[in-house]
Amino acid sequence: MLPIKLELPEHFLDEEVRYGYTVTEKMKKVWAVELDLLNEFQKVCNQYNLKYYAIAGTLLGAVRHQGFIPWDDDVDVVMFREDYDKLISIASSVFSAPYDFMASGKIEHFFRGHAQLRNRMTTGILPSELKQKFSYNQGIWIDIFPLDGVPEENKKERFTYLKLRLMSKCLMNRRSKIHKRFLGKLLHMYLLLWEKITGDNFQRAHDRYEAKCRKMSNKYNEFISPIEFINPPWNKNIWKKSNFKQSIEMPFEFMSLSVPKGYDNILRTNYGDYMKPTQVNSLHGETIMDPEKSYTEYLAKI
Repeated sequence: MLPIKLELPEHFLDEEVRYGYTVTEKMKKVWAVELDLLNEFQKVCNQYNLKYYAIAGTLLGAVRHQGFIPWDDDVDVVMFREDYDKLISIASSVFSAPYDFMASGKIEHFFRGHAQLRNRMTTGILPSELKQKFSYNQGIWIDIFPLDGVPEENKKERFTYLKLRLMSKCLMNRRSKIHKRFLGKLLHMYLLLWEKITGDNFQRAHDRYEAKCRKMSNKYNEFISPIEFINPPWNKNIWKKSNFKQSIEMPFEFMSLSVPKGYDNILRTNYGDYMKPTQVNSLHGETIMDPEKSYTEYLAKI
């Protein structure tokens, strides 16, 4: 039995073919866990008047498929920094087992540059983290990204993005236990030496990163993006803030979710002719996902 509170429609878990792609019963169960997480997240947002918006493949799925993209396996939402910070401040009092709200800087060894809501009675382990045996919840999740102000794309400002992305990469490296590549091991040794000499640590480095992201939001008002989304090509994943001025509800499977009213501009920026389906591999295609077994059982076998 799935460890969820959400009541599923009859036959939702049945295998089916969508757009010529077979969605298996197992994937339907993964979706069900993610929809349950989304439902819990929505309850909190409604209770505390917090705004959120579907983004990336979740937004595309809502607009084009009225649900998940058939070959997708995750849920992505964004929140303005003010609402995101408020959510972090109340999370420990509003989410309870089996749901864990996870924010960087709050949990040892956890860094994503964004928050996650996970179900601890399930498994969602990234291949790069399988042998690290992190103690935090590694169940199936939904991603919650902060929207920060960013400068309009130009060559001069790319350095700003690169600095923040480098800080993010260093934090990822710092919290890892295992490094396969020589450069990763070298950087990790350098960061440990830096900690020893200066007294700096992961928490301080994380707080500096977050402070710089917040400073971006205070400085720039016209364009926004989750900092983690900013990678070459630079013209993608940077949107006008006006696209998020209002939200509308759209069907998503048997639920509904909030999407930015300017979704057309956002999707065209990211995907071009977004109504023409193109099957691509999921970013989490190699992730170990089990909607009916806790991640602790997998880690115990390693």
